[in-house]
Amino acid sequence: MMVGNNNRGEKFILFLINPFISAITSIKDIRDGVSHWFLYLWFLVFGVAFCAVSEAADSFRYVEDFLVEYSYTWSQYVLEINEYFAFESNIKDIYTLTVNFLVGRFSDNYHWTYLIYAAVFGFFYIKSLKIFLRHNKVSNNIVFYVLLFMFCYSNPIYNINGVRFWTAAWIGVYVALNFFVEKDYKKIVLLLLMPLIHGASVVWVVIMAIALLLS
Repeated sequence: MMVGNNNRGEKFILFLINPFISAITSIKDIRDGVSHWFLYLWFLVFGVAFCAVSEAADSFRYVEDFLVEYSYTWSQYVLEINEYFAFESNIKDIYTLTVNFLVGRFSDNYHWTYLIYAAVFGFFYIKSLKIFLRHNKVSNNIVFYVLLFMFCYSNPIYNINGVRFWTAAWIGVYVALNFFVEKDYKKIVLLLLMPLIHGASVVWVVIMAIALLLS
Protein backbone atom coordinates (compact mmCIF):
# COMPACT_ATOMS: atom_id res chain seq x y z
CA MET A 1 0.00 0.00 0.00
CA MET A 2 1.48 3.32 -1.08
CA VAL A 3 0.63 6.64 0.53
CA GLY A 4 -0.41 9.85 -1.18
CA ASN A 5 1.28 13.24 -1.00
CA ASN A 6 -1.16 14.45 1.67
CA ASN A 7 -0.28 11.51 3.91
CA ARG A 8 3.41 12.19 3.39
CA GLY A 9 2.81 15.77 4.45
CA GLU A 10 0.96 14.65 7.56
CA LYS A 11 3.80 12.30 8.46
CA PHE A 12 6.33 15.08 7.99
CA ILE A 13 4.35 17.47 10.20
CA LEU A 14 4.05 14.77 12.88
CA PHE A 15 7.80 14.21 12.68
CA LEU A 16 8.45 17.92 13.24
CA ILE A 17 6.07 17.99 16.20
CA ASN A 18 7.20 14.77 17.89
CA PRO A 19 9.87 12.58 16.22
CA PHE A 20 9.33 9.73 18.71
CA ILE A 21 5.59 9.46 18.06
CA SER A 22 6.42 9.71 14.36
CA ALA A 23 8.71 6.69 14.73
CA ILE A 24 5.99 4.66 16.47
CA THR A 25 3.42 5.43 13.77
CA SER A 26 6.04 4.74 11.10
CA ILE A 27 6.50 1.23 12.45
CA LYS A 28 2.71 0.77 12.49
CA ASP A 29 2.48 1.93 8.86
CA ILE A 30 5.79 0.43 7.76
CA ARG A 31 4.26 -1.30 4.73
CA ASP A 32 3.09 1.94 3.10
CA GLY A 33 6.30 2.54 1.14
CA VAL A 34 7.29 5.82 2.81
CA SER A 35 7.23 5.32 6.59
CA HIS A 36 10.71 3.81 6.60
CA TRP A 37 12.09 7.24 5.67
CA PHE A 38 10.56 8.81 8.77
CA LEU A 39 11.80 5.93 10.89
CA TYR A 40 15.28 6.66 9.55
CA LEU A 41 14.89 10.36 10.37
CA TRP A 42 14.05 9.35 13.94
CA PHE A 43 17.29 7.36 14.06
CA LEU A 44 19.21 10.49 13.07
CA VAL A 45 17.46 12.56 15.74
CA PHE A 46 18.18 9.86 18.31
CA GLY A 47 21.82 9.80 17.27
CA VAL A 48 22.49 13.52 17.44
CA ALA A 49 20.66 13.76 20.78
CA PHE A 50 22.40 10.73 22.28
CA CYS A 51 24.15 11.48 25.58
CA ALA A 52 26.89 9.29 26.98
CA VAL A 53 26.46 9.86 30.71
CA SER A 54 26.91 6.44 32.29
CA GLU A 55 30.53 5.57 33.01
CA ALA A 56 29.58 1.88 32.89
CA ALA A 57 28.40 2.12 29.26
CA ASP A 58 30.48 1.54 26.15
CA SER A 59 29.40 4.93 24.85
CA PHE A 60 31.23 6.67 27.69
CA ARG A 61 34.49 5.07 26.59
CA TYR A 62 33.81 6.02 22.98
CA VAL A 63 33.45 9.63 24.07
CA GLU A 64 36.71 9.39 26.02
CA ASP A 65 38.39 8.11 22.85
CA PHE A 66 36.84 10.95 20.87
CA LEU A 67 38.28 13.55 23.24
CA VAL A 68 41.72 12.20 22.40
CA GLU A 69 41.36 11.35 18.72
CA TYR A 70 39.36 14.30 17.38
CA SER A 71 42.50 16.45 17.55
CA TYR A 72 44.68 13.98 15.66
CA THR A 73 46.63 15.39 12.76
CA TRP A 74 46.55 13.63 9.41
CA SER A 75 49.99 12.15 10.17
CA GLN A 76 48.81 10.75 13.49
CA TYR A 77 45.72 9.24 11.89
CA VAL A 78 47.68 7.63 9.05
CA LEU A 79 50.19 6.25 11.55
CA GLU A 80 47.35 4.60 13.50
CA ILE A 81 45.91 3.12 10.30
CA ASN A 82 49.29 1.81 9.15
CA GLU A 83 49.95 0.22 12.53
CA TYR A 84 46.48 -1.34 12.49
CA PHE A 85 47.01 -3.04 9.14
CA ALA A 86 50.50 -4.10 10.20
CA PHE A 87 49.00 -5.71 13.34
CA GLU A 88 51.13 -3.42 15.50
CA SER A 89 48.34 -1.31 16.97
CA ASN A 90 46.46 -1.58 20.25
CA ILE A 91 43.19 -0.70 18.53
CA LYS A 92 41.00 -3.61 17.39
CA ASP A 93 39.29 -1.83 14.50
CA ILE A 94 39.28 1.57 12.83
CA TYR A 95 35.63 2.61 12.59
CA THR A 96 35.34 4.85 15.63
CA LEU A 97 38.88 6.16 15.12
CA THR A 98 37.99 7.24 11.58
CA VAL A 99 34.70 8.84 12.61
CA ASN A 100 36.43 10.67 15.47
CA PHE A 101 39.12 11.96 13.12
CA LEU A 102 36.61 13.12 10.49
CA VAL A 103 34.39 14.88 13.02
CA GLY A 104 37.47 16.52 14.49
CA ARG A 105 37.99 18.35 11.19
CA PHE A 106 35.00 20.58 11.97
CA SER A 107 33.88 20.09 15.60
CA ASP A 108 34.89 19.02 19.09
CA ASN A 109 31.31 17.95 19.91
CA TYR A 110 30.90 14.18 20.23
CA HIS A 111 27.21 14.38 19.29
CA TRP A 112 28.31 14.60 15.66
CA THR A 113 29.95 11.19 15.97
CA TYR A 114 26.70 9.69 17.19
CA LEU A 115 24.82 11.28 14.32
CA ILE A 116 27.18 9.44 11.96
CA TYR A 117 26.91 6.23 13.97
CA ALA A 118 23.11 6.43 13.81
CA ALA A 119 23.19 7.17 10.07
CA VAL A 120 25.31 4.11 9.27
CA PHE A 121 23.52 1.84 11.77
CA GLY A 122 20.14 3.03 10.52
CA PHE A 123 21.07 2.59 6.86
CA PHE A 124 21.70 -1.14 7.22
CA TYR A 125 18.76 -1.48 9.63
CA ILE A 126 16.34 0.01 7.11
CA LYS A 127 17.84 -1.87 4.15
CA SER A 128 17.45 -5.15 6.05
CA LEU A 129 13.92 -4.23 7.13
CA LYS A 130 12.92 -3.56 3.52
CA ILE A 131 14.06 -7.05 2.51
CA PHE A 132 12.06 -8.49 5.41
CA LEU A 133 8.97 -6.59 4.26
CA ARG A 134 9.45 -7.52 0.63
CA HIS A 135 9.49 -11.23 1.38
CA ASN A 136 6.96 -11.27 4.20
CA LYS A 137 3.81 -13.08 3.05
CA VAL A 138 1.94 -13.11 6.37
CA SER A 139 -1.62 -11.85 5.93
CA ASN A 140 -2.62 -11.94 9.60
CA ASN A 141 -1.87 -8.52 11.09
CA ILE A 142 -1.21 -9.82 14.60
CA VAL A 143 1.33 -12.34 13.37
CA PHE A 144 2.90 -9.73 11.09
CA TYR A 145 3.40 -7.21 13.90
CA VAL A 146 4.79 -9.89 16.21
CA LEU A 147 7.36 -10.80 13.55
CA LEU A 148 8.03 -7.13 12.85
CA PHE A 149 8.60 -6.45 16.55
CA MET A 150 10.99 -9.40 16.82
CA PHE A 151 12.90 -8.22 13.76
CA CYS A 152 13.12 -4.56 14.75
CA TYR A 153 13.74 -5.09 18.46
CA SER A 154 16.49 -7.67 17.86
CA ASN A 155 18.91 -4.78 17.38
CA PRO A 156 17.22 -1.39 18.03
CA ILE A 157 18.67 2.06 17.52
CA TYR A 158 19.68 2.55 21.15
CA ASN A 159 22.32 -0.11 20.56
CA ILE A 160 24.51 2.65 19.17
CA ASN A 161 25.56 2.72 22.81
CA GLY A 162 27.77 -0.21 21.73
CA VAL A 163 28.01 0.99 18.17
CA ARG A 164 30.88 -1.15 16.88
CA PHE A 165 29.42 -4.59 17.55
CA TRP A 166 25.82 -3.74 16.73
CA THR A 167 26.58 -1.87 13.51
CA ALA A 168 28.64 -4.81 12.32
CA ALA A 169 25.71 -7.05 13.28
CA TRP A 170 23.30 -5.18 10.99
CA ILE A 171 25.79 -5.33 8.14
CA GLY A 172 26.03 -9.08 8.71
CA VAL A 173 22.24 -9.42 8.68
CA TYR A 174 21.96 -7.33 5.52
CA VAL A 175 24.57 -9.42 3.71
CA ALA A 176 22.96 -12.67 4.88
CA LEU A 177 19.50 -11.55 3.72
CA ASN A 178 20.88 -10.60 0.33
CA PHE A 179 22.80 -13.86 0.05
CA PHE A 180 20.17 -16.34 1.22
CA VAL A 181 16.90 -14.53 0.44
CA GLU A 182 17.54 -12.10 -2.40
CA LYS A 183 20.20 -14.29 -4.06
CA ASP A 184 22.24 -11.12 -4.59
CA TYR A 185 25.76 -12.43 -4.17
CA LYS A 186 27.41 -9.12 -5.05
CA LYS A 187 26.57 -7.71 -1.62
CA ILE A 188 28.92 -10.20 0.01
CA VAL A 189 31.76 -7.73 -0.58
CA LEU A 190 30.26 -5.68 2.27
CA LEU A 191 31.58 -8.34 4.64
CA LEU A 192 34.97 -6.68 4.25
CA LEU A 193 33.63 -3.73 6.24
CA MET A 194 32.73 -5.81 9.27
CA PRO A 195 36.21 -6.46 10.76
CA LEU A 196 37.02 -2.76 10.27
CA ILE A 197 34.03 -1.92 12.47
CA HIS A 198 34.36 -4.71 15.04
CA GLY A 199 37.29 -7.09 14.98
CA ALA A 200 35.38 -10.08 16.35
CA SER A 201 33.01 -10.03 13.38
CA VAL A 202 35.70 -11.79 11.35
CA VAL A 203 33.98 -14.96 12.62
CA TRP A 204 30.85 -14.03 10.66
CA VAL A 205 32.99 -13.29 7.61
CA VAL A 206 34.44 -16.80 7.78
CA ILE A 207 30.97 -18.35 8.15
CA MET A 208 29.65 -16.45 5.14
CA ALA A 209 32.75 -17.33 3.12
CA ILE A 210 32.13 -21.02 3.83
CA ALA A 211 28.47 -20.59 2.84
CA LEU A 212 29.57 -19.01 -0.43
CA LEU A 213 31.94 -21.87 -1.19
CA LEU A 214 29.25 -24.44 -0.48
CA SER A 215 26.52 -22.69 -2.46
